[in-house]
Amino acid sequence: MDRKKGKIGLMTASFVMMSFLTPNSVLARIAESFPGTSLETVQMVTTMPSLIAIGVALLIGKMTPYFYKKTLILISECFYLAGGLFPYFFHQRIAFLLLGAAILGIGLGIMLICVAALICDCYDEKESSRLMGIQAAFISGGGMVFLWLGGQLGRRQWEHCFLAYLLVLAILAVDLFCLPKGKLDGKRTKGEVGQPVPKEVWFYAILGFFVYLFITVYQSNVPMLVEIRSMGGPAESSYASMSYTFAGMVAGCLTGRIIGKIGRRIFPAAVLLAMAGMTLVFFSGQLWMLCLAGMFGGAAFSTFTPAGNFYAAQRGKDRNRSVCIAVFTSFSNFGQAVSPLVIGFLMRPFSIEQRFLGAAAAFVALFAAAAWGTCRKP
Repeated sequence: MDRKKGKIGLMTASFVMMSFLTPNSVLARIAESFPGTSLETVQMVTTMPSLIAIGVALLIGKMTPYFYKKTLILISECFYLAGGLFPYFFHQRIAFLLLGAAILGIGLGIMLICVAALICDCYDEKESSRLMGIQAAFISGGGMVFLWLGGQLGRRQWEHCFLAYLLVLAILAVDLFCLPKGKLDGKRTKGEVGQPVPKEVWFYAILGFFVYLFITVYQSNVPMLVEIRSMGGPAESSYASMSYTFAGMVAGCLTGRIIGKIGRRIFPAAVLLAMAGMTLVFFSGQLWMLCLAGMFGGAAFSTFTPAGNFYAAQRGKDRNRSVCIAVFTSFSNFGQAVSPLVIGFLMRPFSIEQRFLGAAAAFVALFAAAAWGTCRKP
């Protein structure tokens, strides 16, 4: 029963991780409210958490020998609550929205490391691979719920979308009683040389940077695309974003089994899905086609992420497992965080529609890199 209760706590904690996408469906309305602000800056409202999470994740990887992961996860949920609700009360300047996103990013950085590491602490290799896939499903499912709430609450006034973060109160209550305590990571003795991060983990991390860099093009630009192609407003944008997270929820449930059957070839398979999704977005003329394209992207994201966490955890040892997860997570989320700025710079001559085609072309090159990397011996 304790193991079942622990799984409930872990999945409930995962449910809040992608809630930083809550204002995604009202980004176009936010841009209208701040006409003097660049589009890339407005898009940072949903990517700033990933940027802040990078440094936090690396720091947390060093703190797990001293603090139990349950304690850190509960603290992270308090940051989610504070950062999520802050823009509801203070939204007169775009800087206030970015500050709230930064506070939320502290919670994200803690959560990204501690939930995956806690799964490995409490369950064996076979079960942890399955649970990481299910975790990805709950991450996507939570993102879908928060996106839907944000879209519905923000239909009249966009700042009301941030009230969706009141749901974190219920999540915090569940985790207080259900999360397993876990164990402290091994401390390095005086004079002991730290265990190096394996080369394979670095490969996954660098690949993750570019995958996240280009997959984020969907969530960052789809609200504008919906309005440009006259497909609707915030509600329709939330449907397009929810299709991404819904497919990710389904794919996450299957990832554990897929890893068991095809192993590391799951990485080029995920990149191939992303390439198909971005190509379909470019040719989509109706909302249902856009939602279908989002499903390909969401499946790619929720296949790649748990696979990367799983292999990073397995290649690491007991004393640097959290550090290996932190390296993969930090590099990947850095790609997500800087995506609006990098894509805006690289594709400045392109229209919003053409950015999706440019991302599809990038995934062709990433597929070749992923296929080459997985053909090599671990």
